[in-house]
Amino acid sequence: MKAVLITSGVLILVLAVLRYLLRGRISLRLQYALWLLVAVRLLVPFSLPGTEFSVLNALSPETADTTVYVSSHGITTSAPAPETGTLGDGQEMDIYYDDNGIRHFYPVGEAPPAGTDYTTVPAERIFDLNTVLRELWLCGAAVMAVWFLTVNLSFSARARKGARRLEEVESPVPVYVSASVPSPCLLGLIRQRIYVTPACLEDPVRLRHVLAHELTHRRHGDPWWSLVRAVCLCIYWFDPLVWWAAALSRRDCEEGAIRRLGEPERIAYGRTLVGLVAAGVSPGSLLQTATTMRSGKSGLKERIALIAQKPRMLAVTAVCLLTAVAIAAAATFTGARPQRSGAVDLPELGISLEVPEGLTLTNYSDTLGYGGGYLLSPDAYPDHGDGTPPQWAAAGMAGSFPAAWLTWEGETIIGTAPGWNHTGYGETEPLTGLAAPAALLYAEHDLYTAGELGELEMNGVDLSTVETSAAYWYVFLAEPGDTTGILLSLNAKNFSREDAVAFARSVEFLETETLTAEERAAQIRSALSQVPEAYADKVIAGRDPEPEDNILISFWYAPDYDSDYGGWLFWVYRWDQADFEKHLCDADHSGISCFGRDTDGYYYAVHFPTDVNFSPENGEDYHAIQSALMDWAEETALAVAGMEPFSESDVQALRNQPFQFPSNHITALYHPYYAVNGQWEPTWTLILAQPVTQGEGGIWCVEQVWFPDGEYPDRRVVRPDTDLPMADYYADLQAQADAGQADWALEPMEVCLRYAYSYGGGHLSATAESFELGEIYSSAPYSGNRKAAENLTAVLRNNTGRLEADLNYNSGGTWEMDTLSISTSDPSVQSLLDALTGDGYSWVDTRWTWPVVTDPWSSEEDGDYFLYLHDPDNRFGLSFYLGNPYVPYSEAGGDSVVYQVTAMDGGQSAAEAVRAWFDEQQDAPRTADVQAGALMDAIRFNETVVMEMLRADGVGGGRYVTTPRGAANAEYTALNFTSPSLFTWSRAEDGLPPSPEPEASLILSSPDGRYAIQVWTGSDLVRCTDSGETYWLRAESTGQDVFSGSIFQHLRFWYDEVELTALQGDVVIPDTGQGHLAIAQAWADAVQAVNLRVTPGSKYALSYVRNVVSLEENAMDSWYQPFMLETDHFYFSYVRIFVPENEQSLGWSMAGNTGGYDGSYGEAPEGAFMNWQMGPMYLTDDGWRCDGTGTGP
Repeated sequence: MKAVLITSGVLILVLAVLRYLLRGRISLRLQYALWLLVAVRLLVPFSLPGTEFSVLNALSPETADTTVYVSSHGITTSAPAPETGTLGDGQEMDIYYDDNGIRHFYPVGEAPPAGTDYTTVPAERIFDLNTVLRELWLCGAAVMAVWFLTVNLSFSARARKGARRLEEVESPVPVYVSASVPSPCLLGLIRQRIYVTPACLEDPVRLRHVLAHELTHRRHGDPWWSLVRAVCLCIYWFDPLVWWAAALSRRDCEEGAIRRLGEPERIAYGRTLVGLVAAGVSPGSLLQTATTMRSGKSGLKERIALIAQKPRMLAVTAVCLLTAVAIAAAATFTGARPQRSGAVDLPELGISLEVPEGLTLTNYSDTLGYGGGYLLSPDAYPDHGDGTPPQWAAAGMAGSFPAAWLTWEGETIIGTAPGWNHTGYGETEPLTGLAAPAALLYAEHDLYTAGELGELEMNGVDLSTVETSAAYWYVFLAEPGDTTGILLSLNAKNFSREDAVAFARSVEFLETETLTAEERAAQIRSALSQVPEAYADKVIAGRDPEPEDNILISFWYAPDYDSDYGGWLFWVYRWDQADFEKHLCDADHSGISCFGRDTDGYYYAVHFPTDVNFSPENGEDYHAIQSALMDWAEETALAVAGMEPFSESDVQALRNQPFQFPSNHITALYHPYYAVNGQWEPTWTLILAQPVTQGEGGIWCVEQVWFPDGEYPDRRVVRPDTDLPMADYYADLQAQADAGQADWALEPMEVCLRYAYSYGGGHLSATAESFELGEIYSSAPYSGNRKAAENLTAVLRNNTGRLEADLNYNSGGTWEMDTLSISTSDPSVQSLLDALTGDGYSWVDTRWTWPVVTDPWSSEEDGDYFLYLHDPDNRFGLSFYLGNPYVPYSEAGGDSVVYQVTAMDGGQSAAEAVRAWFDEQQDAPRTADVQAGALMDAIRFNETVVMEMLRADGVGGGRYVTTPRGAANAEYTALNFTSPSLFTWSRAEDGLPPSPEPEASLILSSPDGRYAIQVWTGSDLVRCTDSGETYWLRAESTGQDVFSGSIFQHLRFWYDEVELTALQGDVVIPDTGQGHLAIAQAWADAVQAVNLRVTPGSKYALSYVRNVVSLEENAMDSWYQPFMLETDHFYFSYVRIFVPENEQSLGWSMAGNTGGYDGSYGEAPEGAFMNWQMGPMYLTDDGWRCDGTGTGP
């Protein structure tokens, strides 16, 4: 109300002054209408947004409510001194009161102890001044409302008393004559009537004037305006200016009747009004809605005089009036500009804001949050996990964010999708009235990973006493089309939604200087010409003996400027788009370093000499000045409005893009010497692109060329020979092709030939046979997602059941590695797979054109890292590099692919997403299958392993030493040991050896016994030994593999191969001069006899075997290995008649020609089988050997 009182008071005074100054120059009706502004200002309790023009700016900020104390000391606004009393012993005491009014005595001058809430007067004598005034105002308003009703009801009753209707008078409303009304009037808001005095009937002219007057009131709705005036008086009954405005406004409503009666009756009409006006104006009359003539004689005579003058408003008067009214409205209808005494400028964000009370801003960091920003301290959540982002623990933050997170509907933000991990979100709430379109979001973040919580619990921490999550209010501010926006946050632990909105409302965008391109160039040149005083006597700026158009300014080393060395320090370039592209595509860009660009599309770079431009004695000083001055020049140029950093690393990133155009491509192999001498080597690789229109009708261009150059090819981005930017050049060429004037550009082969003809001195001998064109492929976003999903699945869901992740990171200049092994069935693995292959990331197959040769270990940047995801045996692998969009995929025996991966929503890069997943899972408890797999790896990562079978009956078994890959199925058995398709792993907390004693057990261990796995027949228990610690697991068969009916049988297949190999040894038949048939028979019997000696239950075990050997007299030399032909040799075959011991051995003994025994070779046990094999024998120094047998030569 304070603001309304002040602004309405100023407006009333302004209108009163205008009314006096323009008297006789504007119409009374317009004069009356101006009072409508006062009514609106009084009845609309709020102001328009604050401006510099508001009169409220002169007020001091509102202070807290005033407290009034009533005591023997009088009425004061500060707590009075305590009253004193005397105890029975005569001691004087100060008296204090508690909330219940009970008195407490303390020696005079001694205050109550800390923690008490006593006052020096009883609570009932402590008042809030604003509350008192508010109650007083309400009482006054109530009295005024009663007065308003009384005045109007009594006037209406008095007018009706004895009133008689005048039937003969023509009027749209009934007309009555009453002796009880003080003057003619229009009465009623809805059912209106005109009342006239008996004096009006004495003269027909007078009656006509009166009716015209009252009907004018009716047409203008004056009874309703009278009601508005009365409401204003009831609300602002205490304000004399409002009463004055009400009185003045009643005078200004008379001219309309003149237009109805005509100009000739202007004077007569005025005399009628003077004759009928009631004497005096009472306060009660201002509350009447009836249009009585109670203006007072003097006031009415003043108006009649104005009527007689017939005022005409000149154009200059109208302009002055409109200007004055507009200024008055701007000053009284707008609020005060926000009080920003605590506002701070944040130039990095381009805003200013008010920091909430009790908080402070930290220094700006460009690595904070989601694009740089400031933290608010102190921390709201000081206890948290190691990987918790600092903005999730601070009191809040002010920073930037990628606007791609926002969803728009027109100019309203209707959705936010930050994509933060470990976060739960509320609903997005659009906000209005802020410095930019905004939205509010409530979010809760996990402060610890599952692994960290598990570690706390293991350390005896009661998790119910730990804050495990952080809650924040986030406000996003951005304009449609922006690439970045402003992100504010306050922790919900200490701040409410309203606090967050108020924090956001304090934001104002800093005004930035706007310059034209040429003004900016001139300002930069001027700033750079002011060489720092420290170098002023040694540097010459702005002088260039060979000036070029794109050189903004030159710097020279003064001591060598006039010498033969020249003293050139560096130039500062200013390039347009075409010049920048020349630098982008130039094969030699040594000595040139880009540092900035401006809002008009110009790029800025320094160019320094790479040869000697200084005398030997000045070399050290020259280099010191050159380095310092270049740093100063870059900082100075970037400080000019409209400039932003754009470094040479940004240029290199553009060069390193696998494709310059996200379009259709063709890979063309070019053999430059083929047409000359028929040689295919060397081979150049041309990458063709469609830079404008895709598909049929689109022109082609050579986008890049790869030249053979040692281990890694030399790559060049190709720019056409033109002074236009590439986009403009190719757009023009496409237009020519569309018009049929450049058909050659539509043919990839013709484009290749033209490139060859124009290269260097011109490869004029090139022909179509010099090129091999590949298929058209796309580099458009998402074009590689389907294939990438297959590759990612091969790694993350590999059939071993385990995913391995290696994190290599730079810690203080030293590269270290952390590893993670996780089950492929873990939900987080599927979540990672879904995230990476979803719409949030675009995968583009760069074919083999990966432009970055990565040696990540060469980085000296603390915190750099890369991750390698792979299966336990490295058959499939993916690499993710921090700050590098390229993800290589490798597959043993298959194709290797390099993808360009782009976060399409502006969120985390693929490397950051994988790192976040790694950090979350790193300390999570290992599952049983992962633990078993890691133990298997520890055993296999030795040069040899030990396998031992222990049988209860003592038959067979034994201990054998082998290598991790020393048997045919060793690798398969180890890699599928934890395969989810074969076994379901779990922990057996109270594991014990099976009872009763099983038939056999099998132990796989490292040579030193440090790592060991033991399994038993008829049991799914697994005893694990890891560095001396023993634990028990359970491996239940899924039944999907007939050869792995149990975990014992799975490992036994490996053992059986090791045992067979060990028992067979190296079979050599001594050369005693015996015949070839005897040699072959001896070899076949020696080899097959081992199947009778293996441990019972072996997949090779036979209960009977007999071999019938014959010689292959017609063997050809091609059946032998070349070295066999150099010694005595022969070919033989044999029929093996055998009886398998078990079903597995039947399967493993089956050759392609195996069948039931037909009795052709004598008697054999029932159920015997037979098959036929053949092979070569050859003589060595120590006897006869066989190179292996099969069902064919």
